[in-house]
Amino acid sequence: MQFENAIGEFALKKGKLGIQYAEPFPVDRFVKPKYEPVISMELYREVETGISGSLKATEEKVGRLQKWEARRKETLRLRALAQRKKAFQECKVEPVSILYNYEKAISYIGDGKSEISQESFGKFIAYARAYILGLSSHIGDKLDTIFSGGEISDEAYMNLAKELGKLAVSANGDKDVLEKIAIGMELLDISFIIEKTHNIESPEEMSIAIARFFDMTINNHIFDYIPYHYHKQRGAGF
Repeated sequence: MQFENAIGEFALKKGKLGIQYAEPFPVDRFVKPKYEPVISMELYREVETGISGSLKATEEKVGRLQKWEARRKETLRLRALAQRKKAFQECKVEPVSILYNYEKAISYIGDGKSEISQESFGKFIAYARAYILGLSSHIGDKLDTIFSGGEISDEAYMNLAKELGKLAVSANGDKDVLEKIAIGMELLDISFIIEKTHNIESPEEMSIAIARFFDMTINNHIFDYIPYHYHKQRGAGF
């Protein structure tokens, strides 16, 4: 009876659905009506941005700037090649000794702390050519493609590197001869890295140029990164 009396003390009220229930009732606290968002619609209208022109006009402008930059770099490259060629042709190599030619060539590129001018590079090439020609007269035709004062291509570099590799094989293990051939390979690589980096204007371009140089001159697929000159892939002379 006490329980029935306690229940009866609650005032009965009619709910939203017509059901009689005693308040407070948990459903009213936790069940909420369905949410219906208010939809506001605005008509589309154009907004003035203050920016004139079109995408096509912008692309054309960028294209013109890129072409201008390419022409500028090409002009600088041709001018540098002309300076190099002139210095190479005017350089009179003194027929002293093969070692003298090496020392003279190295003297024109300095200590590596300052930029190498095209005039100095041209003179370096002249003495480097004389040194390698002193190793073998049979290699002269290959020298014309790389040590002529002109541009040094990847193909020309590879051809001369292979010829020096063959020359090392013909040395039959003679250490004195192999050392002289290794010096010639050094001069070849110096010429190639200067060629690759002489017209660089940004650190990013320099990093790419050096990476490409190492990719062609060093076997970076195996430790401890042996120069290709001394690897069996180029020859068995060393």
